[in-house]
Formats: sequence, C-alpha cells, structure tokens
Amino acid sequence: MRTAPMTEAAGRRGLAIVARSGELVGGYSQRRTSLSVFLLIMCVFRDAIFITGPILVFRMDNSLKSGGIYGSALLFGGMLSFLVTGIVLDRIGWRRVACAAAGVLAIANGILAATALGLVPYQREVDIAILVVVFFCGSAFYLVPDILISHLLREEDRPSAYARSGSLYPAVALMMTSTLLFGLERQLGSRALGLTIGMAGLLAALGIALIVKLPGGGIGQDRPGHTPSHPGIAGVLAGWLSGFRFIAADPVMRLLLIFNICLALALAPHNVFITAILKSAFALDDGGVAVAQFTLASVEVVAAMAFPVVARAYSMRSLALVAVAALVIGNGAAAAVLFRQGSAVEAGLWPLGLYIGAHVAVFVGLTFAGAWIRMVRGQSTPASVLGRTVGAMSTASQLFGLIFSLVVSFVGAAIDTHVYYLFCVAITALVGAPMAVAVAKQLALQPMKGPDRVYPVPALQHPAAVVRRPSRNIAGADRPQDHRASRRDGRRPAPGIDTV
Repeated sequence: MRTAPMTEAAGRRGLAIVARSGELVGGYSQRRTSLSVFLLIMCVFRDAIFITGPILVFRMDNSLKSGGIYGSALLFGGMLSFLVTGIVLDRIGWRRVACAAAGVLAIANGILAATALGLVPYQREVDIAILVVVFFCGSAFYLVPDILISHLLREEDRPSAYARSGSLYPAVALMMTSTLLFGLERQLGSRALGLTIGMAGLLAALGIALIVKLPGGGIGQDRPGHTPSHPGIAGVLAGWLSGFRFIAADPVMRLLLIFNICLALALAPHNVFITAILKSAFALDDGGVAVAQFTLASVEVVAAMAFPVVARAYSMRSLALVAVAALVIGNGAAAAVLFRQGSAVEAGLWPLGLYIGAHVAVFVGLTFAGAWIRMVRGQSTPASVLGRTVGAMSTASQLFGLIFSLVVSFVGAAIDTHVYYLFCVAITALVGAPMAVAVAKQLALQPMKGPDRVYPVPALQHPAAVVRRPSRNIAGADRPQDHRASRRDGRRPAPGIDTV
C-alpha cells in the first residue's frame, strides 16, 4: 500500500527537478542576452569619444601635435582609471563604480558638446582636462566586462564573449558613431561634432538604468564581498600592489604583461596619428574621417566574428603569432606609405587607400591580440583579484603608450612620422613575438583556475587543492607527497584533484 504514494512522490520530485532545470536554462539564456545588450550600449557611450575626441583636439591645435595631445589625454586618463578602479571594483562592487562613471561621463560629454557647438568658447587647458575626465570614466568600463563574463557565463561561452566585448561591440559602436557623425555633417556642417558628443553623453545617462537592472554575478555584486583588512589609504595602496604582486609572482602573467606593453606600443601610432594625418596629409573633412573610421570598425567586426572560429581551430601559440604578424605588417605598410608621402608633391587616392589598408591590418591584429590576452588572463587569474590584476596590467601598458604620446606632443614633426611606425614594428616583432610564444608554452604547462590550480600567491590557493610532488622516502625511492592547503580551521582537507 506504500508503493503507490512513494512512486507518486518520486514522480512529483522528478517533475520539480525538470522544471528547475528548465528554469536554470532559461535563466542562463536571459542572463546572457542581458549581458550582451548592456555591453553593446556600454561600448557606444564609452567609445564614441575615439571618433569625436581627435577631431575636437585637432580644432584646438591644427597640427600633428594634436595627435600627441589627444593620445596623452587618452592614456593619462586611462592609466589613472585603471589604477583606481582596478581596486575599487573588487572592494565596493562593479555596479556602484559603473553608475558613478556613467553619470560623470554624461556630464563631461555635455560640456564638450557645448564647446563643440560654440555655446562655450574653446579653452584648451580646460577642454583637455575634461577630455581626461571622459577617458578616466570611460576606461572604468574596460574592467567591467572581464568580471561579468567570468561570473555570468559558462567556460565554453567565454572566448566568444571576450571577442564580442573586446572587439565586436566596440567596432559596432564606432560604426554607429561614424555613421551618425557622417550623416549629421552632411546636413549640419561643423555642428555635427557637438551633437554626436551630446548623444554619447545622453546615452551614458540612460545606461545607468540598465546598469541597475543587470544581474550581479559573483564578485562585484551590489554589496562588497568582504571588508578590507587595511582601511583608508593603506588599504587602497595594498589593493593596487596586490595586482602587481600577483603578476610578478606568476610566470604566465609576467610574460603576458610584456606582451601587453608591446601591444600598447603597436597600437600607439593609430591612436596618435590617424586622425591628424587624414586631416592634414590627405585633407579629409570630418565626414571623410568618419568614413575611414567606419571602414576600420567594419573590419574589426569581421575579425571579432572570425576569432572564435579561428580560436577553435588553432593553438594559443598560432593565434598569438597571427596577431603579431598582422600588427607588424600593418604598421610597416603605414610607415612605407608615409615615407613615400613625405617625398610626394601632393596626396593621391592610392596612398590614402594603402594607409587605411595598413590600419585595417593593425585592427585585425589588435582584435586577435586583445581577445587572446583576455583568454590567457581569464585562465590564469583567480576571480578575487581579477579586477586588480587587469587594472595593474592595463596601467603598465598605458604608461608606455603615454610616453609615446608625450614624445609626439613635445617633439612633433622634428622626427618623421614613419620613424615612429618603424619603432613600433621593431618592438612588436623582436619583443612581442617571443613573449607570445613563451606565454603559450607556459600556459600549456599549468592547469586553469579551480581547485587543481596552485597559485604562486598562497592566499589564493583553493582549500581543496592537492599538489603531488615526488619526494624521497626512507628507502630512497620516489613516492608522491601531498601538499594540501590548510582550511580555515587549521585541518588538512580530504584528498582531491591532483596537480602535476
């Protein structure tokens, strides 16, 4: 008489399990969609300044030095942001940081829009300072995707998410901004720049509502995950140094840092020169610059869509070498065009096409290298220090890019432009390529994050990790020895996954 009730109860439990499984699947799909929408909108109001900023600065200083001024503001603001937000994200949560950054970004863009529209007179020092604020707040959003992707998406979905958030969505954002600027410039002339900047600020203000509704995802929830052990300035300094300390202790991260610096230098000529050269050497107007940027962004979209396919077919070493080769070819071709252009009487269409084509190759290399770096960093960095590690690595690479921009700002045309490109080619080929190969080799020798990963910093060790290393027993023969991390209660955990 008890068989039927037990069978009925088991059936109800089975239906409940099936219902919960369906809910989990649906919840994951909805979470992934919400994340994609947020990342796309974020890229639009974050990256619009990459189109409008160089044009705005060129209006202040009609020379190649404007590229150095713009690049210095970009990298100085970004470097400060990575220093501050890298630790703040881990301490108070990504949502608070994102809302504050979006609010300030909206106000700063509004001031720059009023300046570009002629409502406020140009004041070079003030406008550059506001531009630094824009880059400071915008750079905070570069750290958010890595944290959210690591916590909200499954391991198999992360490579494509890294490519989309690092290249596809930014490229689409640049295409949207370029299209808007081109269309408005044809209708409204010089006022198009101010309206485009204003639209980015408005979108940043509207993005706050989406930030509030987005799922949290582990580290970076609405409330801080832990109370800092060292409050005040000491705690902030300790947070900054923890990211650098982890990089210094991990062999993969040390090599990846050097490769990241090479990537920053390979991209520096694009950040500094492209708008100034298009407007001075090739005499393009704002609409022409927008078309060129639209072309580059379109190529980045294709590269971002191709990266997950290529990543599944080739090894990490091959992916890195493809990225390095594209960067070397692109900067080398740009140097050749500018060397030829310096001896030419007037600009032609084919040098313009070759120069843009060279930057197309740079964008392909940037897309592949950026996604590759994030894959390596995601595999090698524990979630508890991901924000600080990304901030520390980005700060170091931005510092070298800032030095490049400052040299251009002070030296200007005293050094031929193609020499800067050749310098970056040499750094990428002679330093970047060996570092990429070394990173791939070291990565193959160590396991990924998890209970079987032995981190160089003992505090990051998973409590269930077991490391079996050969040691001598009394008889002199090798035998495995357990090195397990102690739990908080001081006892050894039970044997778990082995790490060779």
